[in-house]
Amino acid sequence: MKRLLVTLLFFSPTLIFAQGYQLNLQSIKQQGMGGTGTAGTQDASSLYYNPGSASFLKSNSFTGGVSPVFSYGTFTDRASGKETKADNPVVPPFNLHAIFGNPSGRVRYGLSIYTPFGSTMKWENDFTGHYEITKISLVSIAFQPTISYKVTDNFGIGAGFVYGYGNVTLDKDLPLNEYDGSFANADLKFHASSYGYNIGAYYKFSDKFSIGATYRSALKMKANNGKAKFDIPSSLSDEFPNQKITARLPLPDNWSFGLKYAPTDRLIIQADFMTSNWKPYDTITIHFTEQTANLGDTKLVRLYKRGYSYRLGAQYVFDPKWQGRVGVSYNKSPIPED
Repeated sequence: MKRLLVTLLFFSPTLIFAQGYQLNLQSIKQQGMGGTGTAGTQDASSLYYNPGSASFLKSNSFTGGVSPVFSYGTFTDRASGKETKADNPVVPPFNLHAIFGNPSGRVRYGLSIYTPFGSTMKWENDFTGHYEITKISLVSIAFQPTISYKVTDNFGIGAGFVYGYGNVTLDKDLPLNEYDGSFANADLKFHASSYGYNIGAYYKFSDKFSIGATYRSALKMKANNGKAKFDIPSSLSDEFPNQKITARLPLPDNWSFGLKYAPTDRLIIQADFMTSNWKPYDTITIHFTEQTANLGDTKLVRLYKRGYSYRLGAQYVFDPKWQGRVGVSYNKSPIPED
C-alpha cells in the first residue's frame, strides 16, 4: 500500500510520497524548496534542518507555520482483487522556531517545536483487514532546545536535545458478532514519550557554496499506561475485560546530507538526500496486562524497510519583499510492495 500526501501552501504546492508516517514539514520556506535545508541558512528553522548552520544566521528570528495534509490510501486484497479505500481526516502538522544570541558572536541558541510524525487512516466498513485494523491515528510533538557553535568563520556545529510525546489510537474489529449483526470492537489508546537528539555540521566554502550533514536519532517511544476498551456481547465480557496495555513504538533515525549553491545574489539552489531507518518498525507488539484464553498480545506486522528521499529546490529574490520558491522531491517509501 502506498499513500499520497499533498500539502497545500500559498503559491508553493508540495507533492510527496509517504515515508511511513514521517512528516517532513518543519518549515514553510523549506517546503517551498522541496524540503531542502541541510546546507541552508534561511531562518530559525535551521535549528531543525541543521543545528550546525544556525550560528551563521545574520539575525535572530521567529518563524512558524501550519501545513494541512490530505492523505489517500487504498488496499487491494490479493485473493479477491477487491480494492478498499481509506477515508482519512486532515492532519494539521505545525512548526515553531525561535533563535537567540548575538548574531556577530560564535554561540547561538534556540527552541524548536514541531510535528515529526503523524498520520490518521480510517478504512471503509467492508475493509478486508478489519480484524487487524479499522482506524489508526498517531500524533507526535517534539520539543528541541538547541545550541549552535561557530567554530571558525567557515565551520559550525550544533546539537539539540529532543523530547518527543505522542498519542496513539488503534481500533479493530473482533471475530464476534453483536445481536444486530455488527462486529465486536476493540479500542486501544495510549500515550508515549521518548528522548533523542539532533546533531549537525555545516561548512561554508564561500558565499556561493556550502555543505551540511545532520543526524536525528531514533525515538524509542514507550507507552506503559495505555487503555483497552472492548465493545462486545455481555456474555463474553469476562473473556475481554477492559484493561491497561503497554507497547513500544520505535520512530526512525534520519541521516541528511545537503549542498547549497548561490550563483547570484538573488538565486539559491539547494539539494538534499535523506535516509530513514524504518527496520526497527518491523513488528509492533501490544501487551495486554489481563490476558485470557481468548485474549493475548496483538502483533502488528509492518516489515518496513529503509526509506530514501531526494530533494531539489530553488529560491529567487525579486525584491526585498517578494521571493519565489520551487522544489521537487522523490521519496522511496519504506512500505513493502507486497
